Amino acid sequence: MNRDYITKMGDLLGLGKEFELFIKSYECKPLAGLRVNSIKIPSETFLSITPFNLEKIPWCPTGFLYNEMDKPGKHPFHDAGLYYIQEPSAMAVAELMPVEKGDKILDLCAAPGGKSTQIAAKMQGDGVLVSNEINSGRARILARNIERMGIQNCIVTSERPNKLEVPFNNYFDKILVDAPCSGEGMFRKNPETISQWCLDNVLMCADRQLKILKSADKMLKAGGILIYSTCTFSPEENEDVINIFIKEKDYEILKVTNPFFSPGKPEWSKNGGKELENTIRIWPQRVKGEGHFIAVLRKHTNKGLEFNDEDKKKTVTVKIPVDFLRFCTENLNIEEGHIIKYEDKMYKIIDPKFLHMKNIRFLNRAFYLGDLKKNRFEPSHGLALSLKKEEVRQYNTWIIIAVLKRSKNT
Repeated sequence: MNRDYITKMGDLLGLGKEFELFIKSYECKPLAGLRVNSIKIPSETFLSITPFNLEKIPWCPTGFLYNEMDKPGKHPFHDAGLYYIQEPSAMAVAELMPVEKGDKILDLCAAPGGKSTQIAAKMQGDGVLVSNEINSGRARILARNIERMGIQNCIVTSERPNKLEVPFNNYFDKILVDAPCSGEGMFRKNPETISQWCLDNVLMCADRQLKILKSADKMLKAGGILIYSTCTFSPEENEDVINIFIKEKDYEILKVTNPFFSPGKPEWSKNGGKELENTIRIWPQRVKGEGHFIAVLRKHTNKGLEFNDEDKKKTVTVKIPVDFLRFCTENLNIEEGHIIKYEDKMYKIIDPKFLHMKNIRFLNRAFYLGDLKKNRFEPSHGLALSLKKEEVRQYNTWIIIAVLKRSKNT
């Protein structure tokens, strides 16, 4: 293991039992977890049909440890979006996101989608979720996971955080920043990254994290909640970043109590106050997980411009094609919602604002329903995956459509 890293952790934890247990944790295999997708199935129902040997994760009601021999990623239930394979301690982050009816929520560093899909499950189709990923390749993976999990109210973008500041100024009620970091909490999962660790990279990550938080601040409403998380242990990226941020901006750190979480360490931060004890550290030597740092912040004031929602006030009118209406009448038991036709494709509007927004890279601006063909409407793979049993008139047909669509796409 990297000597500089061991020395640093020894200085932080002391050279006693805690440090010994921490180092020993790297000898254990990484733990595997899955989170049941409550958009599609309640945990109780899933447990009655699952072929896997599962163990409850205590900080996530829908989370379970599984035996690596079960290989749930290869099971049809995975393709159907009944669960998301996710590192256990990572499930704690979105679980702390308070979700209310009609919320507009941003996941600013979202790929591959674990935390976005967890937030979406808490939203249950209500409100607006924007999931952003700067890397275009990873953004496509994010979009596929959003689709697989049957999420209809999510917009996927691929932009730098500072590029989103103006169009989304003062727009969001809640924001999650699961910041790119030095990844020390993933060393057990990806041992090859240990040799690449260095303090310069830690400091580079800390600088980038603070910039991302400042972008998030401009997009968050007064009274809104900002959750910051990393999968690393370095105070420079955790307590230090939060300490600098709350001293520059008008935020308070909300206290979160859980017997499985440890408090942050104010003494590890330069001029850190006692309020840093309200942050959370998840240690691999104490729980069945790889490790995380989490801070839940509430914004008091907003010195930015008030959000101009003129785009949202623009009406969108469209004559609904007969073939689409006939398909809905014959096959679905759902309300039509706000529908728009673009070329030969049908979409459900999530927020009219996105239809008029310029200079932002969108992977989708609305929920893609399907295509108008000659004298018929062909539903999309995403629509097939998002519908519940009670929302369709011909249930077996929809299973076939979902399978055929997936075969076509792969």
